[in-house]
Formats: sequence, structure tokens, C-alpha cells
Amino acid sequence: MRRTLLPLLLGCLLTTAATPALPEPDERDVVVELVNIERASAGCGPVHVDERLAAAAQDHSQDMAERDYLSHESPEGEGPRERADRHGYPHLVAETVARGQQSAERVVETWMASERHRAIILNCDRVAVGVGEAERAWTQKLGHG
Repeated sequence: MRRTLLPLLLGCLLTTAATPALPEPDERDVVVELVNIERASAGCGPVHVDERLAAAAQDHSQDMAERDYLSHESPEGEGPRERADRHGYPHLVAETVARGQQSAERVVETWMASERHRAIILNCDRVAVGVGEAERAWTQKLGHG
């Protein structure tokens, strides 16, 4: 009987030990959640993630991180509208960028403390969002469609 229980007990121990921990929330998702909280407090509806905007935002964050700059325009002059177009997003967009904030909470606080960025986030006509982050270079793109 011991021989029969030993493999069963070992199997249970291995299964328990191999169970992965729940993944940490992606910081880009946390930005969206925090932005929606800010929008709700201002009477706006939530924004939904649009994968085209998310891809454009991630590309821009990656480019800013790799080439060490902070700007709405790439060194070649590509701006928010061109990035959205390149990723197939046909509607009007606005963009917020930041660099160096160590958490989603901190970057949203930074944007909300800026009158211009706050106005972009709290524009109730914007209904779609994409967030990018690479090496603490942050991009948020908000769109109308």
C-alpha cells in the first residue's frame, strides 16, 4: 500500500509546487484602469483598448527608449497621426508621452497634473485608447472611434 500512495503523494507535491503564481497586471492595463477612474470622476465614459492604438503606442515607446528621446515626433518627424495611420487607425488621435515614471500610477499622476494632458484624458469624445511602455518611456494614444 505504501508503494501505491508514494507516487500519488509525490504527484500532488509536484503539482502544487509547479502551480504558477497569478501574473502581475500589465502596467499598460493599469494605466487604462486609472485613466478610466479619472474619466468617470469627470463624468466621461470609459475608453476601451484598441489594438491598433496599442501597437502604435508601443512602437513609439520602444523607439523613444531605444533612441533615448522624449517627444511626440520621432527624430525623422513621424508624429502621432502618422503612427496611428501606419497601424490602421483611421480616426482622430491625441497622444500623451512621459519618461522616467516608475509605475503606472506615477505616470497617470504626472499626466493629470499637466493641464494639457489632463484635457486630453478628460475629453469625453475620446472612446479608444492604446498604451505603450518600454524602459519607462510611456505613450498613451486616445482616439475618437
